[in-house]
Amino acid sequence: MKRTIVCLFLLAACTPHPLSPPSSPIGLKPVPVNQAALTDLDGELFGTLVIASPATLMTQLGDQNAGTLEKMLTSVGISPKVSALIDFDRPLGMALLNPTLLASPTVRPILAMIPLRSGSAFAAALEAAGAQKTQWGYRVPTMAGEISIGIQREGSGDHALIAWRSELLPEVAHVLGPKLRGPKESAVTVHMNLDNARAVLGSQLDALGQHVALLSAEGSSPSDGQIAFSMREILALIGYAHGVSDVELLADVDSGGVTVTARLDSNHGSDLFAGPGFDRASERSFRSYVEQQRTGPAWGSRLLPRDSALAYMTRMSPLGRRGDVNASMAFLASATARPIAAEEAMKWRRALDRVSHAMAEGGELSYAVWPAQGKGGLGFGGAFHVDDSTEARAAVKAAYEALAVPIGAIVTRSLALDPVRYDKRIEVRERTRQIAGQSVELVEVSVRWPSDAGDERRVFESMFGEKLVVATAFVGDSALFAMGADYESRLTTMSQAALGGPAASLQDNTAFQEALGYHDQSRISLAFLEMPKIAALAGALFARSTDLTDDQRGALIQLLGDVRSGAIISTTNVVQGQARARYELTSHLPRTALEGRLRLAGALWRIALAPVINPPVLPPLPLPPSQITPSAGFSDTGPTM
Repeated sequence: MKRTIVCLFLLAACTPHPLSPPSSPIGLKPVPVNQAALTDLDGELFGTLVIASPATLMTQLGDQNAGTLEKMLTSVGISPKVSALIDFDRPLGMALLNPTLLASPTVRPILAMIPLRSGSAFAAALEAAGAQKTQWGYRVPTMAGEISIGIQREGSGDHALIAWRSELLPEVAHVLGPKLRGPKESAVTVHMNLDNARAVLGSQLDALGQHVALLSAEGSSPSDGQIAFSMREILALIGYAHGVSDVELLADVDSGGVTVTARLDSNHGSDLFAGPGFDRASERSFRSYVEQQRTGPAWGSRLLPRDSALAYMTRMSPLGRRGDVNASMAFLASATARPIAAEEAMKWRRALDRVSHAMAEGGELSYAVWPAQGKGGLGFGGAFHVDDSTEARAAVKAAYEALAVPIGAIVTRSLALDPVRYDKRIEVRERTRQIAGQSVELVEVSVRWPSDAGDERRVFESMFGEKLVVATAFVGDSALFAMGADYESRLTTMSQAALGGPAASLQDNTAFQEALGYHDQSRISLAFLEMPKIAALAGALFARSTDLTDDQRGALIQLLGDVRSGAIISTTNVVQGQARARYELTSHLPRTALEGRLRLAGALWRIALAPVINPPVLPPLPLPPSQITPSAGFSDTGPTM
């Protein structure tokens, strides 16, 4: 973000053919609008960037950024006297034109509208700095090439209009003026026009869509199954690319931290993607995807343990559940080291479909990751909302029976074990037992370890104990599930909460209560990560599974000490209307995340977004959350996450 202003001088391209110059000089006069040029320019506009107040933004990013803007301009050849006349307290805008129209290395596809303290003083400073005066303004040499600058005065203040071709100067104010004068929703707003990009880059985008279709389709190659499974939410959105007309990225910085929002908009209700491997065209339109989403307050948070380090709540649409079944099928098939007969594959699909149909209409699901009590290690689980608990139990039990073989294979894959070596060493056992007065369906995964597999065994047992157990109970309208060494005590507490009894839950967490207010009516999903808790859990797992030297242990302690208090909150939301369908992802990082190591903050952010990209599936599978399993390593400078 600190480099935003430099982009003014560092991007590349030009218009496809010369446009008529303005009939009167710009100088200090209002810029005339050339309608003939406007028609061409509208079709070449790829995107815009607006910064509401560059000076305020730099201040909010930290006191150490004082003077950064002026230094950046100086570094690209703009003299301090000239840059001192730029009013960084007012909005600044840039526009990107079609980048494929690059005419030379010194011509860039950029327009800019820069606020000035005084147009007259700025013109004088340009002349003093050696700028060449022309009928339309000034020609100024910079390290990024020669730029053309016109000066405009209007009631809201003076502006410098900048382009790499003088023919484009008349259109700068037309393109950027309304965006600078209008209300600002965020400190930084980037808008991308996909209609124009698609018109120019259609063949490349179509090729990408076909690749995504093949990747997502059932029956894809073994290597693709795991990719499609772990990235299925992103792949689903990419699959609707032809229904998206605009993309916006918004960023806000304040005393509370940084909030980043990515938006996908559609103004094409009938713009359908017809690439190979996709479902019916009507279901592949982006608008239809948005309309199918279920929104509302989070469900099931009372059932999640109070000491949860990461929590995720969502509402799965019918289309999303169908996509999860397809992705699960591909993943199960890819993990199995033998050809799958059509009859067996159909048995898997019927089992997965039955569980999917057992969910309540709203598709509510909650999930959390926690430290295993007493025995240490990793615990995770949650609940999904069901209409008929008897049918849901039968569906889950039948699914575990049908999927015993591929479940062993996906555990092998998820733990990075050699599939050939462990092909006959993974045992999956399904049984029923009583816990806290409830009949519970268990899936127990155990490994017959080779004598020389000490490291692999240590990692497994440090996380789960001797067995990885998935326990599922059905209480009222909730299907509760827990995994890890403390599954019994966790399931007992969750059952008590489902029955309406007192139980310490995530709802007792003040920060989580505040997070529940984020987009509570338009929200599909909510991810909540407490930074100290997740860092402590990941660090403990790493220490338990790895032989550390004293220096390494000290470095790990120091790394964990750099994690400050605070929570990362992410939501997915939709907005529906006659004129627009919108899907958005919003993520908030507390200021404490930015005050420590930025690399560590990035790692925590990735963990927080992981369930949004790769949400839990049904039935609950014994898949440890990969983002916090002991995969950390040591570099020359200490541990990394």
